[in-house]
Amino acid sequence: MRRMKTISMKSYLILFCAVSLVLAASAPAGLMNLNYAGSFGPNTTLGGIVLGDGTPFSFQAEFDSAAPLSPEFGAFQVSSLSFIINGTPYAASSPADQVVFFAYDSTEGGSPIPTYYASLLGQGTWPNNNNNLLNFAFEFATPDFIPVPFWGPVIPTASVFTENLWNVCAGSVSITLAGGAGDLVINDLVGLAATASLTDFSAVPEPGNLLALSGLVGSAMFLRIRRKA
Repeated sequence: MRRMKTISMKSYLILFCAVSLVLAASAPAGLMNLNYAGSFGPNTTLGGIVLGDGTPFSFQAEFDSAAPLSPEFGAFQVSSLSFIINGTPYAASSPADQVVFFAYDSTEGGSPIPTYYASLLGQGTWPNNNNNLLNFAFEFATPDFIPVPFWGPVIPTASVFTENLWNVCAGSVSITLAGGAGDLVINDLVGLAATASLTDFSAVPEPGNLLALSGLVGSAMFLRIRRKA
């Protein structure tokens, strides 16, 4: 009986180590999400239909903070972009068309108060121009970003923005949605009650890795049952 117990414990130890390695391999270190919740203005449309002034929405943009588009700019390619509009979820069909940008302006740069900027740039606006973007400004970020002298791009870290200063839609930001939902054309934003945060990406194992985990669990259970028999 003592021999059977020892083998069983070894099997569980091997299984635990294998699971840990698979999960670790599934988590890219730099992936983050920009999360934002606010309201559309009276001219924003979805599938050609006007949504109405004050329509609530949120979006989540995934990007790799370890891979800026250029070292001197705090701009990052979006790898996944999803919206919730009036409680209905949508996903962008071509999220790589969008870019997120982060910057900071202290009082030394002429701003009346320290300001953190987070922006979602529309298709084709980087690096040629910034005429089509959503720009959000907040007074605080907790914990603070890596400081810059007065104004400049920043490398984002997990943080919560507070004290919303303004939300601006410059130009028109058009995003094609998956599943035949049509185009979301953002023409305006309203209100000063927006919330935003930066969160580390919570990795979910790829389907292939889940399959490997299932095989490991099944093998361990088979070994235990066989030895008990």
